Amino acid sequence: MPFEAVNALKYSGHYEGERLEEASKSLPEYGIDLVSFNKTGSVTEIANNLDITIYDAAYIALAQNHDTKAYTADGNLLDNLKGDYSELAEHIRTYS
Repeated sequence: MPFEAVNALKYSGHYEGERLEEASKSLPEYGIDLVSFNKTGSVTEIANNLDITIYDAAYIALAQNHDTKAYTADGNLLDNLKGDYSELAEHIRTYS
């Protein structure tokens, strides 16, 4: 997750150089709980069942494991969710 966050900042066009470095160092201050891979859930099972990337499956496994929803702007991922998995994610525009 930290790599994804810093990458998003880098490509947002608002952060570069020293500002990007400062933002990356401030991530621990936001109280985001990081979950180790072995506590994420059935990532490989979900990836295999849905034929999606391990990366995408990790978010779905976390939602399943924590009895919640993942929010994403990835329409392709949402289109690939089938069966019980389809209830585990929604488009970010539905978040309130």
